[in-house]
Amino acid sequence: NHIDRLLKPLMKLHPQLRWVPEHNRHLTLAFLGDVPAFLVHQLIELFDETYGREASFQFPMTRLAPFPKPDSGIISLTGEVDRPLEKLFRITARLLRGIGQEVDTREFLPHVTLARLGKKKRTRLTLDQPVDVVLDVGKVRLYRSTLTESGPIYTVLKETRLCR
Repeated sequence: NHIDRLLKPLMKLHPQLRWVPEHNRHLTLAFLGDVPAFLVHQLIELFDETYGREASFQFPMTRLAPFPKPDSGIISLTGEVDRPLEKLFRITARLLRGIGQEVDTREFLPHVTLARLGKKKRTRLTLDQPVDVVLDVGKVRLYRSTLTESGPIYTVLKETRLCR
């Protein structure tokens, strides 16, 4: 995969980073925080209806850099919001508002987290470079995130494939 080829040399150069395993990498459309179980069940019931007719697409990631700010301890792939991703984001916001869930009104900053600087490390990350990575966006997943000392554990609660 494109991301793994990009990361292989960087992992050797930056052993101080905790690298996100491939199975945990994802592009976040919305972060919900703690949500009551009944709202999670509503989301699961509405997922296929909401996303099932949407078309799959490719999304270009153009930078590997600290996220969300230059002094952040997170390294991510980032890209500029394009029309298909903006549409998916708007659909997600509408779905969340429809079940009474508050939607984050800050600017949507698409990113895939790749690494984190350990909490005890105070080193400023200088990793910032242009990249040419294209993501195939072919499904939308609802995750439960469980935070642990070794990092988050993601459990897929619902997955809907986008149309080809």
